[in-house]
Amino acid sequence: MISLPAAVFSISLRKDIVILLLATLLLLAGNGLLETSVSYRTSLLSQSSLLTGIIMACYYSGFLVGSWYGPSLLKKFSHQAYLGVAAFFFTLAISLLGSVHLATAVALLQFFCGLCIASIYVTVESYINSRSCSNSRGRYFSYYMAVWYIGVGCGQLPLLFNSGFYSHFFYVAACLAVLAFVPWFFWKPVQAYRSKSQKLFESSAEINFVGLLSLDPKPYFVSLISGLMIGVLFGMGPAFGEQFFSNSYTTSKMILAFVIGALLMQLALTLAARYWESSRLLLMLSCVGVLAVISCVWVTRTATGTNNFINLLLPSLMLGASCLPVYSLAVALAQDKVQHSSPITASALMLLCNGLGSIIGPILAGYCMQHWGHHSFYVSLLLCHLLLMLCFLGVATRKKLSSLSIGSA
Repeated sequence: MISLPAAVFSISLRKDIVILLLATLLLLAGNGLLETSVSYRTSLLSQSSLLTGIIMACYYSGFLVGSWYGPSLLKKFSHQAYLGVAAFFFTLAISLLGSVHLATAVALLQFFCGLCIASIYVTVESYINSRSCSNSRGRYFSYYMAVWYIGVGCGQLPLLFNSGFYSHFFYVAACLAVLAFVPWFFWKPVQAYRSKSQKLFESSAEINFVGLLSLDPKPYFVSLISGLMIGVLFGMGPAFGEQFFSNSYTTSKMILAFVIGALLMQLALTLAARYWESSRLLLMLSCVGVLAVISCVWVTRTATGTNNFINLLLPSLMLGASCLPVYSLAVALAQDKVQHSSPITASALMLLCNGLGSIIGPILAGYCMQHWGHHSFYVSLLLCHLLLMLCFLGVATRKKLSSLSIGSA
């Protein structure tokens, strides 16, 4: 399972990876601020949850395309050059988004931002994979995961220092992306471990997605549901905040609480993974998620005020804790099934399913919020958790019946 304690208890990191993660942190902070700003501004100007959902889905569509074509493009460039080009065009797109308000233009630029961010992810993950051995890879990806949480969380900080929404948030996001070029300039990539990774990449091309789905579709179904949750939380969360709180300051605190809740739950899940398998943890998390969403609906309907802990931070912490760590459990479940065969193909299929979910999520939540009010934001998440719970309740029931039949025989 992708975990965080390794990043907490181990501090040995190579200089090249430290510099790369620092650049990634700045880019993710800029992206976190950008996506919150786009969603909030679109909801504020259009007053249409469905339009906001479609525009945010364009970002995830670009992310999906970039994830699909990124690995083949990366083979034609060095990691440093590819990261630099992606970061440059990402910065350019952010700057344009600050002055563009036409929905079609915003959607196209969102698609382009998603394409660039996917290219950045592909570059960073490919570099860590190819420049680390099996003993250190888990530790490096633990740091990478911590950087993701911290980057997205730090991206909300500029919003906390303003009581209203301003277009200069886009230029702050662009400045964060520009700052990433400082560590990028000093980044000196080292030689890759070519032999094993190259053979693995070539052999993976012979294995198709259908074979993996026939082996066990559950990890990829979970990845799809995880994408739905991510798309709803980060795509429509700011729009929900604009409708419910009417305050960008409070909305940024909500997004930050999502990340903090996910970070705490990820730590707990990593410790629990020593005692329980991934499928059981997913069942437990889905049950917690159902209770969390129901509690959030009750809390937001009964609590008074918009800035108190009960009405804002507690529901947001619960939502982040129950939704965002699902993908790491899906990855662990896939690794349990695939073992040492076709890991690259499995990773590609996981990313594809997650991307599809991230596209559907904002549109589904936006449609529901448009027709049934802003509390439908919670209904979308409740449906996701119910699907997960039913899936793994069925698995647990079949296992129990199988063990009982074996025992009676």
